[in-house]
Amino acid sequence: MNIDLSTNYMGLNLKSPLIIGANPFTDKIDYLRIYEEAGAGAVVYKTIFQEQVEKDNLLFDELMGEYGDRNAEMVTIAPEREDTGIEDHVFKITEIKKQIKIPLIVSFNCTNIKSWVEYAKAIEKSGADALQINLLFVPHDLKKSSNEVEEEQLQIVKSVVESVKIPVTVKISPFYSNVNLFLDKLAEVNVKGVVLFGKFLNFDINMNLNKINARPYLSHKGENSNSLRTVGSYYKSECNLSLVSNTGILSGMDAVKNILVGASVVEMVSAILLEPRKASVIIDDIKNWMSKNNYSKIEDFKGLLSEEKNKDLKYTYNLVQYLDNKENVSELLKRILI
Repeated sequence: MNIDLSTNYMGLNLKSPLIIGANPFTDKIDYLRIYEEAGAGAVVYKTIFQEQVEKDNLLFDELMGEYGDRNAEMVTIAPEREDTGIEDHVFKITEIKKQIKIPLIVSFNCTNIKSWVEYAKAIEKSGADALQINLLFVPHDLKKSSNEVEEEQLQIVKSVVESVKIPVTVKISPFYSNVNLFLDKLAEVNVKGVVLFGKFLNFDINMNLNKINARPYLSHKGENSNSLRTVGSYYKSECNLSLVSNTGILSGMDAVKNILVGASVVEMVSAILLEPRKASVIIDDIKNWMSKNNYSKIEDFKGLLSEEKNKDLKYTYNLVQYLDNKENVSELLKRILI
């Protein structure tokens, strides 16, 4: 059987449903070539944080200031830096686009609407195929309601979408009172895709040093449950909003599960972070499963286990706590531990 892994995501034609998510290596051409050769459908450029850009600029200015006025004729030993920092990324993205064929999606995060729009326009000019708005943040204003926070986020997204012509996707956290309603609102402002879900830093305390630690962590088995449920409950065959599953997708079978509930594509990071060539193994696993189950293309099984196509699953999708159904406890534990 001829297996066709190609799929459409936000109007972009991808050769496979596997997207390499933003990580420390997705701005390095050697890694991007490995991902492309392994069969990835697209890659997300390492997130551009305005906060980091401004910090780097400040450090650069301080460094240059140390060497000012070395003699009566020299004001500085280096030319002043006139750009805002985003230009460095724009140059790199432009060069990357010349060397890879798969779509390059650029992730970015800013601190105010003006900057969101400026960054979006600059990234679009670089030749990026799409934008990924990283909306992850922790609200600190105790007087601001959840509705106000969401409205501010929607205004950011709307401003970015209206300022560019390339497709825009949004990465959100799972912490919304009604995440499906928020997805509807994103669709209303013409967002083309949404990534479910981004991860916050792992917050912990080092008891030996009496110090708080906040650091990134790799996904683990079972962490994909929330994305599965949300994608499956929201998926609509006629909806223009492409759903992207993210977090806890570690194998080809994990990818298949998410497509079965309605994901257009999946984003992976942890599974390939230390083994970039593992992407080819994941692709092969998807192909083998499709062949075994007589599916020749992704659309053949996309959304088959969604709530929309299985009304009898509505109760299951909305069940959030264990209910005593008189099942033998030992049998229940066996199923949980498998």
